[in-house]
Amino acid sequence: MELTSIDVPVNEETFYQVQVFLDDEKYNLRFHWNMRNLMWKMDVFDTENNPILYGLACLVGNTGMVRRFAIPGLLPYGEIMTLDVNGLGHDPTFDNFGDRTGPFYLSVFDEFSE
Repeated sequence: MELTSIDVPVNEETFYQVQVFLDDEKYNLRFHWNMRNLMWKMDVFDTENNPILYGLACLVGNTGMVRRFAIPGLLPYGEIMTLDVNGLGHDPTFDNFGDRTGPFYLSVFDEFSE
């Protein structure tokens, strides 16, 4: 099983928007730091920036971020998850998001190819 890292810029911005291919479909992902909850949140948009999902918490162990909403032609069948690359299970902080912790995509094709 292979995970694909979703590249999120690492700097001192509280807001990022990146364009990614998930299962050969293009999506715009927006990541923003939520000061009230001290956590990163993710929004999913199509290629024309039409909203699909809002306010998904980027926390380690938060599975089911997008897969449970999978709709043909709207969302991928795989899963976006937040991982701690050190294996410690620490949630992302403002300072380490995209560095030691960050979003990864597990394609449904990778998951069932074993």
